[in-house]
This record gives sequence, structure tokens and C-alpha cells, in this order.
Amino acid sequence: MPVVVEDEVLHEAHIAPEDFRSELAVMLYASGRLPLGKAAQTAGMNRLDFQKLLGERRISRGPTVEEFQREVAGLRELGLL
Repeated sequence: MPVVVEDEVLHEAHIAPEDFRSELAVMLYASGRLPLGKAAQTAGMNRLDFQKLLGERRISRGPTVEEFQREVAGLRELGLL
């Protein structure tokens, strides 16, 4: 779903239009509302670049239970667990 943000709002928030997606993604990730992969996708970045952005902002968050379960399932599929 496309979202339209008025230029005036971006100006008031001191956010360049090209930075809006990453700002939104960081906020949603930091609040636990998006997992890392989806947040990176929302920001228009690969996971590594998004993780670097989070590091620059000193934002860390442990995995949610669902994220942890997906990781474990993936490791089982690969025969690593």
C-alpha cells in the first residue's frame, strides 16, 4: 500500500524524502514491530547495511520468540541442529 507523506511534514520532521523509509524501518524495528529482514526490506536496504545503520544509531534488540523459532527451524532444515 503506498503511503503519501506531505513535504511539509517531512520538512517539519527534518527528514529528507529519501531518508523517510529508513527512518520508518528503524522505528518499527526498534519498537519490535518488524523483524530485521522486513525492516531492512522496508528501508530499501540489504540486511547488512540495515544492521550497520542500526549500529550507527546504537539500536540493538534481541530476536523475538517468533524470529528465534524461525532461525531454529532454518538450522534444523540445514541439518545443523
